[in-house]
Amino acid sequence: MPLVSITRNRFSKLSLKQIRLFCCCLTALLYFLAFLPESQGCQYFNNGNPFAGDESNSFSSPPMMDNPYSGDSQFQAGHPDQFKANDSPPPMVDFGSTVGATDAGMPRDLKALMKPTYALGAEWITGSDFDLSSYEFKVTVPTYPFFGPPPPMVSFGVGYTNLADAQSFDLPENLYTYSLGLAWVRILNERWKLRTMAGIALATDNQNTGSEAWQFRGGLFAVYEPNERWQWVFGGLALGRRDLPFVPAIGAIWQPSPMTKFDFTFPRPKFSRLISEQDSRQQWAYLGLELNGGTWAYETSALVDELLTYGDWRAVIGWETVPASAPGAMFTPGRKLSLEVGYVFARDFQR
Repeated sequence: MPLVSITRNRFSKLSLKQIRLFCCCLTALLYFLAFLPESQGCQYFNNGNPFAGDESNSFSSPPMMDNPYSGDSQFQAGHPDQFKANDSPPPMVDFGSTVGATDAGMPRDLKALMKPTYALGAEWITGSDFDLSSYEFKVTVPTYPFFGPPPPMVSFGVGYTNLADAQSFDLPENLYTYSLGLAWVRILNERWKLRTMAGIALATDNQNTGSEAWQFRGGLFAVYEPNERWQWVFGGLALGRRDLPFVPAIGAIWQPSPMTKFDFTFPRPKFSRLISEQDSRQQWAYLGLELNGGTWAYETSALVDELLTYGDWRAVIGWETVPASAPGAMFTPGRKLSLEVGYVFARDFQR
């Protein structure tokens, strides 16, 4: 999901030290990624949404909070936008191009196309009950395209969530999510595309790692594109949450011009507007509504195994810079950076 920065006003001393350390490391890593050659295939994905982002899924995604929509990666969360040519989301490589392909339809430079990509995400939320911060790192590796391009994608993710002052409520202060998943896009014909995802996640405080800490996360989407301006989306997502194990993903995406896009897909509607384009990069601004949350297994101070579920809705405004897509290209190499601020409401903790 994009880098969500929702203002905070208080943290415990320990949490503040952790956040400062992480921010320093994150800044250094972003500078490192920013100056890597494009041929490395490194990309800063919003972690991630069906929609922007995993899948394997970090249903993304934190980032956050295992937001399934928060989208992450070239195939994260399976956002149907990623099937659109000249679209702003940044898929990884142009498997649809015939340039450099063999007679069998495989890319000649297969080794370069199968390099892994990296995603980083962070968010900070403040509230009257809990201050919350989340961080996530994910690696996505293309596999060999046995059935033709695009290939299945394998993702490995690690997430960390901190609840400030949680110990006073007998809740864990530190929560972790380890995920592994597989995502695959199949182009059925000129109008229909199919997106499948399946993965497992271990969501825990690292004390309670029993069966209730393991989650299945997956999804299935069919995308129908009758013309260049409209896409219709039908499908659903398994989130791994105790209170919301499954959500439908149904809606439409309307792009009246290359500069404007309306995404009416539940549960993550979004309006995007291209504000500038220079050289090989585009700058987009957007407004959106996001569903977020996750479930973790933890151990209480009395050594009793419990489950903690957090959920919220978010009204956000954001900016993202992405590589410009070539006409007709399905996937575009390059790096993506997103910044987002918003208002969180309907926050809910259940145990």
